[in-house]
Order: sequence, then structure tokens, then C-alpha cells
Amino acid sequence: MVVHETTGMLLLPLVAVGTITLCRVLSSLDPKLRENLQKTDRMNKILPILEVAFAAFFNAIFAIQLFVALGYKVAAPRVITWCILMFFAILGNYLPNLRPNYVIGIRTPWTLQDSGTWRATHRLGGRLMFFGLLLLLVVEFLVNTSAFVLVFVGFMLLLVLWSFLYSWHYYRSREATRETI
Repeated sequence: MVVHETTGMLLLPLVAVGTITLCRVLSSLDPKLRENLQKTDRMNKILPILEVAFAAFFNAIFAIQLFVALGYKVAAPRVITWCILMFFAILGNYLPNLRPNYVIGIRTPWTLQDSGTWRATHRLGGRLMFFGLLLLLVVEFLVNTSAFVLVFVGFMLLLVLWSFLYSWHYYRSREATRETI
């Protein structure tokens, strides 16, 4: 029985290491990122920050898991919710600084095809994600858990839908102006 408990406790740190390793491997395989990472570029600074955010997120969840397993009274659902919201807020903060790539970001056919569409979509999408999730941190205190889950899922679905439609609209509007010029 001890082997299963130990394996379960080590699962989250192993997932964290695997996720960070996968990010590094995919970054080295991505032709757009590989091109940017060879230059002195802000992507060299952003990717390590996002890796630290991934690691901090997984470590926070692991710490909560340990405290609960050791019998401490922890408001685990609330703390996990804060961790999720803060992780996405950090991601939203750095979205506008990401260069076009196939690994991380708002990757629609239009953002991957046109760097102007990528920049515009990530600039506005990052702001919406950052400030929206900070607002959700406040909302989390005002509503019960089940209502908050619905609000959070609704917000994320709207953000995804908005990103898709905005990138399509922006790309199409740029395409129309290019054709008339």
C-alpha cells in the first residue's frame, strides 16, 4: 500500500518535470522558435519565465496535496483555484510578448500565417486574459464554488471563441486592405 501512495505523491512532480521537458523539446523542434531563439530576442527571456510559472503552479498544487495528506486543514479547492487563476494571469501578461510559434500562444491558422495578426491577437488577448482573470480572482470571493466554476468555464470559452473570431476578422481585414493597395 505504501508503494501506491508514494507513486501517487510523486505523480505531480513527475508531470511538472515532464511538462517543462516537453516545452523545451518542442521549443527546440519548432522552426519559428528556433529561428528566434538563436537571436538575442525577448523570447529567450519569456520562455524561462513561463517555465518557472509552470513549475510554480505544479509545485503549489503538490504542496497543497502534501498538506492535505499530512492532515493539515487547507482550503484546497480555493487555493487551487487561486493557483489556476494566477497561472493564467501570468500567461496573459506575457502573451503580447510572444513571437509567432507553434508551441505556445493563440495558434489559429491566421495568427500562424501572418505575424501582424499574431501580434494584434496576442496583444488584445493577453490583456483580456490578464485583467479578466484578475477580475475572476475577486469574483471567486463573491459567489459560491459551483457558480464560480460556471463563470470561469464561461469566461475561458468566451476567450477562446473571441481569440478565434478576432484573429480571423483581423486577418481578413488586413487581407482586404492588401488587395486594394
